[in-house]
Amino acid sequence: MRLPHASALALSLLALTLPAAAQTTLPGLTLGTPDPSSFYGALLNQWYASAAQVSAGTMIDGLPTQAGSFTMFPAPSALAARVESSQTQDGKSAAALGKLTATTLGASATAIAPLDPKATGMASVGYSMMSYWAVLDQDATVHFSLPLEGRLTTTGSLATGSDASLAGVVAWAYGSEVNPTSASQAALFANAGIDVNAEGETLLRQLATVQPSSQTHLAVFGAQADTSRTWVDVNSTLDVTAQGTRIDCTTPVPAPLTPICGRYFYFMNVALFTGAQNGASADFSHTLNVATYSINGGPAQAFNAVSAVPEPTSDLLFALGLAGLSAWRWARRTRR
Repeated sequence: MRLPHASALALSLLALTLPAAAQTTLPGLTLGTPDPSSFYGALLNQWYASAAQVSAGTMIDGLPTQAGSFTMFPAPSALAARVESSQTQDGKSAAALGKLTATTLGASATAIAPLDPKATGMASVGYSMMSYWAVLDQDATVHFSLPLEGRLTTTGSLATGSDASLAGVVAWAYGSEVNPTSASQAALFANAGIDVNAEGETLLRQLATVQPSSQTHLAVFGAQADTSRTWVDVNSTLDVTAQGTRIDCTTPVPAPLTPICGRYFYFMNVALFTGAQNGASADFSHTLNVATYSINGGPAQAFNAVSAVPEPTSDLLFALGLAGLSAWRWARRTRR
């Protein structure tokens, strides 16, 4: 069952919760083969964290609360991020959470009035995102499996209209293609019902209706609860494949960088979004786990990622891929 378009209240809250730092205009970049100098200090066959974001926000009767952070090339301390936001007014309560570790993402959102199932004016959102990159010594097909578990519930009695009782979750995993471009990324998300050029309310309305879909390089999960479906248990797995782009050293490079010449660059982006309004809850606080990966169909092995190598250059920024909602805004700006 598709979720009706989110109310203006929830949409304004969602727009608010994107941290200002994540909306900063970045220099224009080109997808494709990165400059070898970007990988100084990197080890072959080691996955690194390239971006980390957590966000939480609430709104009751027009009063917002918000907390969040967005870090590119995060230090080890940023790989254990957690933000919470909550408020209570006149019997109404709203709370949200976004958290992550190097290999897990969690988010939750609650907006309830225990004594008044017809109460309105409540909304909350929780969001977390991680991006990863690696230089592997072989041209391989890397398969990731990401378990997702959680629960959606509604206790409100408002069935229709902009103030309906609603809860929803969206999660995705995006694995790199060979020589990816903005157009190829946009096509993958379009096939999943998401226009990466959309902004503001248009984009957020799309997220409110996302349904599960699977492509080689993009796995998306979406589910909703309302008054006709008041309890939804989620136990799913996102399966996605990443392929590499060859790093060709067309000019001489320093000796420490020679090992990466002729090797292959890979990246993956993972995001988890929860939202609730007017008597609803979405609890995915312990759920999305970058658990295992396999190479060329071999045995599964535990995934591990470490903080970025020292002083990465701006050429490596494209490893963010579509790093969460804020990156869509950035990508649109850089094309102008």
